[in-house]
Amino acid sequence: MALDFEQILEAYRAQYPPTLNTAQVAEMVGSTAEVVRSKVSSGEIPAYRWGKNFRYFRDEVLDWLRHQAVQTAVAEVDEEIPA
Repeated sequence: MALDFEQILEAYRAQYPPTLNTAQVAEMVGSTAEVVRSKVSSGEIPAYRWGKNFRYFRDEVLDWLRHQAVQTAVAEVDEEIPA
């Protein structure tokens, strides 16, 4: 039985603390810390400066992930299929 997105989000909420560091966000999204920092610099991922480091609110990152899934699904649906 496949998990729906809400079940996945609940699993992330149980696994990760409310405030995350860059390494935890990278692990959560299956990427690297460098990619996360790049997405923060471009304004894609919400983050907060804490001295020289960034901190992230888990639920804001999960909302960002949810939004990414919707954008991807819409882009795939909007593509034309060659005849």
